[in-house]
Amino acid sequence: MIKINKGEFFLFILTFLYILFRQLVFEKIKSYYFLIFIFEIYFTVSIYTGIKKSVYDENFTFSDIFREGLYFFPSILFYNLLISFLVGIIYLIASSFVSSIKILSNISFFFFLIIITWASIPFFYIFLTIYTPFIIMVEKETLFESLRKSYNFMRTNLSFLINLFFPFFVFWFLFFTIFQKSGKINFLSFVLLLFVSFLEILTIKTVFLVYKGARDERNF
Repeated sequence: MIKINKGEFFLFILTFLYILFRQLVFEKIKSYYFLIFIFEIYFTVSIYTGIKKSVYDENFTFSDIFREGLYFFPSILFYNLLISFLVGIIYLIASSFVSSIKILSNISFFFFLIIITWASIPFFYIFLTIYTPFIIMVEKETLFESLRKSYNFMRTNLSFLINLFFPFFVFWFLFFTIFQKSGKINFLSFVLLLFVSFLEILTIKTVFLVYKGARDERNF
């Protein structure tokens, strides 16, 4: 059973306070969306750095995680921008082809399946890079070396990872569905924010634990 230790509880509180603050003021500052996007990546990287240190039994302080988070920030920011760009390009190409299908017929349905199949292939390879930010933090590798290691790690352990993280996906889906229907900040949404913050810490700790266990057994 995965437990949250003292250091991770501190990270949970930080995460909760940030998410709560964001929910309360986002409408007022959403015109600065790009700056918010940049800061959220930095904040997230810093929190994840703390979780990594906890999993690898490294002592850390408040200043440690934000200082080290700044070190990893450029590589992980570039990864996020690269993946967003690739996903956007693939989506635009696929959606433009789909929208060009005007007539509903067996032939048009056949073309639709071809387009979806074509789009699913690069999306699958992009999915295999999902461990890249965590490898950057654990091994302090370059972005492209981390991409390669993520691809090998995910391809080797894909079925295990899907089975392991499926319950997390179900919880994330339920929490976000309920939260979107809760509207403004009230007691229910406050409790949901607590659960979401806790679930994020637990999910990322599991991500690092899985990679740590696999890395101890063999190299990727």
